[in-house]
Amino acid sequence: MKIFKTIREFFWPLLEKGTDNEPIDLQLSEIVVDNTHLEKTLEYAIDCYDAESDRKKSIESKASMFIGTISIITSVVLGVTSILVKENEFDITICALINFSL
Repeated sequence: MKIFKTIREFFWPLLEKGTDNEPIDLQLSEIVVDNTHLEKTLEYAIDCYDAESDRKKSIESKASMFIGTISIITSVVLGVTSILVKENEFDITICALINFSL
């Protein structure tokens, strides 16, 4: 098992390990904002919400692009494979080409 971990660390090293900071859950009564800072606090909360919304949109667009690309590649590979298999001269070379294309 250690040899696999060594090989993995060579090709895909993990980031530096640090201390795990557990998040602290705040209660509503623990959040105190002065009236003088109320406007800035509201702006900060809205900015955080907008940033999270933009992040979700970016992730969804990347995921849909990935799914579309995979579906196109799958259909091309299946089409080429079916054409190669239907040929009368099916031999080990065509079998190797199919296996390497997958």
